[in-house]
Amino acid sequence: MKKISATLILMGMSTVFALTFGNNSTYAASMTIDPGDNVWAAVDQLQSGDTLTFNPGTYSINDSLPLVGKDYVTLVGVGNVILEYNGDGAPGVSGIPQAIQIYDSQYVTISNLTIDAIDNPMNPGWETTATGIEINSSCYIDLSDLTVSGFGLAAITITALQDSSPVTCASGNLFFDNLDLEGDGYGVLFTNGASAPTTDIGGVNFSGTTTINGVTSAIVVDTSTPNMGAVTGFGGNPVYLGTLHITTNGGGPVIVTGGNEFWIMMNSIVNGYLLDDLTAEEIRDLLGVDSAEIIGVPAAPGVPDTGAMTTGSRTIGADIIAMIFSIAAIVIGFAVLATRGIMNRKRIARSLRNNY
Repeated sequence: MKKISATLILMGMSTVFALTFGNNSTYAASMTIDPGDNVWAAVDQLQSGDTLTFNPGTYSINDSLPLVGKDYVTLVGVGNVILEYNGDGAPGVSGIPQAIQIYDSQYVTISNLTIDAIDNPMNPGWETTATGIEINSSCYIDLSDLTVSGFGLAAITITALQDSSPVTCASGNLFFDNLDLEGDGYGVLFTNGASAPTTDIGGVNFSGTTTINGVTSAIVVDTSTPNMGAVTGFGGNPVYLGTLHITTNGGGPVIVTGGNEFWIMMNSIVNGYLLDDLTAEEIRDLLGVDSAEIIGVPAAPGVPDTGAMTTGSRTIGADIIAMIFSIAAIVIGFAVLATRGIMNRKRIARSLRNNY
């Protein structure tokens, strides 16, 4: 039998990882920061594949945290982590204050953080035009277990393209899981740059429970932008909103669809009303939109909830990662067995030489 080369096996395993994770850095780093550290500097120096971990505590932020031109990076909080942004520094790429700006980036994950807009005596009222997180000209973005509050424009703004400048991708393939959004403006705003070509935002999916409180409107497609494209879910399907818990200020529409269709769980609660208890007409009146644009999904839907893999969702999902590690374990196991076999044969050969 031909000898199995452990080196070749390990080279093959490296190729599997390279093909799976694309151009993700081989030298991924993990940085951990504490309250009082320079958060802006830490985020600015992130390289492909890096993870920035926030230890528990409150962090003060003046400038927008720049996830600009950064791929395969992760921001994650451990325990209770609060980022307080006072809008004192320069605005983000779009010219508006934003605590976290994601621009011309892909495969970005942000989880387990609270992001608050706070009063600034030197710049009173700054938060009325601010957004908590802006996703701009970026794709494959995963936001989960976040609380975003106090931003007057929107808690989260998704801009399809900033302008006509070349970027890696337009905004799309966006995964939102268990968000808590509070503010005076919008919960989630879909828009497009004023000088950008008409561009769709596709692959949008919400899972778990999205709580949106104290807003003028919960989810808005900016119909005032003439070049606003379609907003769709995975595979061109309606956007799946999961379960919504919404309270709004005033009598404005809860959801502005811009003519796009949305799937919403009928166990959602809007301004104290359970949708499952209402007629289609009552839902239309409550949400302020044409009921034909809101497609009710039963409490046990065919569409997966709470982060299960769906077509086009997280490109590298938990099950794929598990499969990769299983393959890796098998390959490593063969490599170990092959190496042991070679070593055993060498020991037997030495023993034979010694005995004869």
